[in-house]
Amino acid sequence: MRRWHAQAVMGLAIVALAVQTSMLILQEMQDTYKTRDNTSSSSSSKPSLPPAPSPPTTSSPAVPVLAAGAGQGPGGGERLMSDVGMQELRAGGSTDIAIGIAHKIHAVQLAVFVKSLRAFSKCDIVLFVDELGKEVERIGKDAGVNFILFKTAEAKVERTRTFHPSTVRWPLIHQFFSLFPDKYKRVLMADIRDTAFQGDPFEILKDSSSFLVFTGVQDRPIGQCGWNGGWVRDCFGQEMFSRLSSKPIICSGISLGTMDAVKVYLQAMNDNIMKEEFAKCERNGVDQGVHNVLVHTDKIPHLRVYKQDDGLVANMQAHVMKFRSGKVYNVNNELARVVHQYDRDLELQRMLLEAYVDFEWHKESKGEGECEGYTIRDNFELFKGLGDIKEEGKFPTFQDCCRQCNLLPTCKSFTHKAADGEPALERPDPCSLPHGRMEGMIAAALRTWQAGPSRLWLLGPGVVVREGENTERRDREEEERRERRAEEKEGEEEEEEDAEEGERRRRRL
Repeated sequence: MRRWHAQAVMGLAIVALAVQTSMLILQEMQDTYKTRDNTSSSSSSKPSLPPAPSPPTTSSPAVPVLAAGAGQGPGGGERLMSDVGMQELRAGGSTDIAIGIAHKIHAVQLAVFVKSLRAFSKCDIVLFVDELGKEVERIGKDAGVNFILFKTAEAKVERTRTFHPSTVRWPLIHQFFSLFPDKYKRVLMADIRDTAFQGDPFEILKDSSSFLVFTGVQDRPIGQCGWNGGWVRDCFGQEMFSRLSSKPIICSGISLGTMDAVKVYLQAMNDNIMKEEFAKCERNGVDQGVHNVLVHTDKIPHLRVYKQDDGLVANMQAHVMKFRSGKVYNVNNELARVVHQYDRDLELQRMLLEAYVDFEWHKESKGEGECEGYTIRDNFELFKGLGDIKEEGKFPTFQDCCRQCNLLPTCKSFTHKAADGEPALERPDPCSLPHGRMEGMIAAALRTWQAGPSRLWLLGPGVVVREGENTERRDREEEERRERRAEEKEGEEEEEEDAEEGERRRRRL
């Protein structure tokens, strides 16, 4: 009995000693992790989130930033993508940055943007893209572009998955700068697909703190523009629309600013776009409505508004600045540093393509799927908009146009206008448009038929061209025939107008 008791006491002592040793080891591990965390927070190379916001002052708006450690955006913390996808920045030593979204960007458009920019600036370039084609990736690599992959349909916030890229770019850019709050001093936020450079854009920023915006179309105010007025009214209500009705239209395609002012602007854009009710009014171009409200209600610090007459950022849609001798100038004969919407001037666009596109981009391919049996020529407009399918805004994709053409026995060709993202258009991709409206990225589709042993190409109603014939002669004859058709149609319309006018006169008598 005594022997058993002694063994039991010894066993309990051993257990107690083991428990005490385990507790000491656990305490030592906790102290080690605390030390490691403290060291990591002070020496980590990864970007840290900005500090908590300072209280606002009456002299200038405070810069809203994320709460440290929150890992979430303001107003509920909704972020469209993981921070990890933005943190791997291949940055240089520049404190200037050009940033934007380039969803479905054509390699030609990217080449003009990055190569013309690189001719004048060594700034960092960050572009959000939904896919990387081989040519796009090559151009970006050569120019040192940082691509961030983001698919709108896979956004973390479900209600934003149907948003237009021009809308989601603002929460994305806001999120990006929350991860790099102190790296950059000057920021260019730009449309990518239709912007080119004639000088260093950052030279326009003369002051230590400023935010520069530029007018768009100047021949009408917001209240007289169905697009811009509609965006303001639908998202902010009739009262705000009335308040801004007489104000000038400010284009959201190009903005320049110092980092302090840019943070305030992006916070406001993000807060408006990420509201749950915003989804009800969201559509292509609506971000310009938000942009105009912020500008005209004094929500942006250090704001300066430049007109097309004397500004150094050209908006070619406004038709104020002039293209001459290979350059774009404002009314004061000053060289524009940035040229936005250059595709509104075909001669200007042609010159930029010749200067910056160094690869073959007029490609011919065989159609697939609904387009099987078609020869597709990228970046060609063979029919001056007079293809066999005239409908606009009815067939949103190339495949839909082919499907419609297949249903019509007389349909043999059409010219497809690719989506260009321009808010003022706001329509699905048309198949063929009236003469003179096919500028931009286009492709001609020629339906091929079998007729006996040789294949025939049918280019429009009544024209049959055997494969292998002289292409130049064929295209020239087709162009002449189309022009005659257009002239005949114009003459018929004039005759109808004359007849109607005669009838009105007889009725008055």
